[in-house]
Amino acid sequence: MSEWKKRAALVLTGLLLTLLLLEAGLQIASFFVRGTTDRPLPRALGRDEVRVLCLGDSNTFGLHLDPQHAYPRQLEALWNEATEAPKLQGVNFGYPGASSASVLRDLDETLASFAPDIVLLMIGANDAWTRPLSGEGPETPPFWKRHSRLYRLLLTLQRAPQTPDVERLPGPEGGAGRSIRLRFGEREFDVGFRTRDEPLRSQAHLRSGLLALVDRLLERDAAVHLMTYPARTGLYRRANTRIREVAATEGTLLIDLTAVFRPLCPRPSCPRLLFPDNHPTQAGYRVVAEAIAQHLGGE
Repeated sequence: MSEWKKRAALVLTGLLLTLLLLEAGLQIASFFVRGTTDRPLPRALGRDEVRVLCLGDSNTFGLHLDPQHAYPRQLEALWNEATEAPKLQGVNFGYPGASSASVLRDLDETLASFAPDIVLLMIGANDAWTRPLSGEGPETPPFWKRHSRLYRLLLTLQRAPQTPDVERLPGPEGGAGRSIRLRFGEREFDVGFRTRDEPLRSQAHLRSGLLALVDRLLERDAAVHLMTYPARTGLYRRANTRIREVAATEGTLLIDLTAVFRPLCPRPSCPRLLFPDNHPTQAGYRVVAEAIAQHLGGE
């Protein structure tokens, strides 16, 4: 029995040392890749496709349209038709009423669920008038889950090979907000919102919310790309200003969709590309997808 225990201890020690060496190797490799790679689109290690997680509000969700016509799926189709491997998966995790606070609340669980290679983030227009249904989010994952690259690699390797679909489960609407649930596999997310008693006039909360969200993404080593909104009036204009500021402060890659749409929509009314409430039309999302594809292609 004593000899058996010694052998078991040696095996466990060897396994632990192997895992530690793998973790150290991945950490070192990541450090050099970050320092030498300037192309926005990374290859998914051990896989044939790159998963792009699209976080945002109704402008990502695809209000007034079938979800297939919003930019995540248009980006996927455009990229995979025009370029060779690695293929791209566009995951639409946008929902109406989303704010920087609601996305931040569920961020750890979202990243663990989808194991994305790239995160596209267009958020902020709703921060002034909405708040999450609940201020309490899931518990912060343990240190090793937040920082282990071996754990992230295992998540990526085990994720479903097909393009994941997010099922939308709308709840009853009320005067003070809306209940919305999203389902991916066995996980469900309560992503509804409540309207504020009075809209916030200060933009300081928006900047701090965006900074907190981007900081958390960078802490999780997510390849995050901020995007401005295509529209440039009202709440969109204010959000775009803060998005540019945060991108400059954090050194985050920025896709300035406002600049892309400005020559195409010189006037506020632009019915071919934007609905009257300034959400993109199907043709507008095509423009968004083309701008992102050019950005990710490093052209």
